[in-house]
Amino acid sequence: MRATSKDKKLVEERRQQIADGAVRLFIESGYERTSMREIAEACEMSVGNMYNYVKSKEDVLFLAMDHAIRIGQADISNDCRDPAEALKQAVANSYGTVNKKQNYVLFIYQEAKNLPARYRKRILDLDREYALKFEDILAEGIEKGVFRADISPFLVSQNILTLGHMWAFRRWLLNGECTFDKFLDQQLAFILASVSR
Repeated sequence: MRATSKDKKLVEERRQQIADGAVRLFIESGYERTSMREIAEACEMSVGNMYNYVKSKEDVLFLAMDHAIRIGQADISNDCRDPAEALKQAVANSYGTVNKKQNYVLFIYQEAKNLPARYRKRILDLDREYALKFEDILAEGIEKGVFRADISPFLVSQNILTLGHMWAFRRWLLNGECTFDKFLDQQLAFILASVSR
């Protein structure tokens, strides 16, 4: 997706502004019922200015999903030598992002069906890269004898991500019953108990 501006920092800032505004509207009204004019108003831009950074509503949808997944990816690193500590850190960072960006999580699940085929593969590849960060930690833990050899890093990484997304999906119930910190502690205990030797 091309922008008319050559200032990469400005393009990134404006696209983030567009993504944030669009996500709010897509959650409130749905992708189909949201117009480009409404998106521009939510972003405090003119429609003409917005078209300097995106060319269509499909571009906005892709941009918002791309930003949401990249935010989560940026918070995952494998700096620890101990796989159990690396897994704890990755889960805590990932779930912390879910807590801060709950609307983005809901938005991705709600609107992925509207993503055009030309963008779908790119989003699925990004999502796969995100899960691979957990798979790598799990595989290292298996190799070092810290985690059970009979687990599937692929399936466990998908479980980890889905458990974290539950905070956004079921926030209407969970927020009344526990704090985010308690949720995180319980999920970490559950995950570590399921993979540890």
